Amino acid sequence: MDASGYEGADIIHNLNEVVPPSLVDRFDCLVDGGTLEHIFDFPKALNSCLRMVRPGGHLIICNVANNHMGHGFYQFSPELFYSAFRPENGCRIRFLYLNENGTWFRPLDPGLVNHRVEARTRGFTRIYVCVERISSIVPFLVPPHQSDYRFNLPGGDLPIPESNGAGAGTFRQKIKRHFPQIGKLLAWWHQYKRDVLYPASPIFEELDRRWDRFKQRRSRSLRNKSSFEAIGKRLL
Repeated sequence: MDASGYEGADIIHNLNEVVPPSLVDRFDCLVDGGTLEHIFDFPKALNSCLRMVRPGGHLIICNVANNHMGHGFYQFSPELFYSAFRPENGCRIRFLYLNENGTWFRPLDPGLVNHRVEARTRGFTRIYVCVERISSIVPFLVPPHQSDYRFNLPGGDLPIPESNGAGAGTFRQKIKRHFPQIGKLLAWWHQYKRDVLYPASPIFEELDRRWDRFKQRRSRSLRNKSSFEAIGKRLL
């Protein structure tokens, strides 16, 4: 498929437009090797790609994730696909991986670990997703929401049961959840630093800032085990 016939495509179609009925539920497998990031109307294109796959078939996506600014219109985060490819949209994810300079990582589902899975990668990073179509329902009739908003919106999902990840999260999140008094003490300490220590000793504020920058780099690395599983140079 292409928007023009200059490379001899079998199907001429602009994915900014809805695909015709003749292409719906037509293919066992559809592969996007790097197209969706170039389509301005990305939600419509993703909808069409999914609907072209018949139930039981698969949609395979290989797109840019990070450090490709200017290559296309967009770069894609794992949470976009974790939020979009859900059973209520007639599909489910079979696998989702990131590849940074030849090394594979599996990003965890933010909806299960109860925190955003963020990363500042050191090199070109691509995202690979395999999605199984499980029914012919029209996807995205209700637009997907990011996980940490989805559980707080009116009419949104219920909180995740304990067995499905409510015990997950960062160390600080666990402390605040299980020991609310310690959470209040931490909040008081941060306020005290801002109001008393920083004005009295600027060097203390600078050291605190440097420590925060170090923690951010560490927490947003693909090597952060609370957000990513390191696979290695080969996928088995």
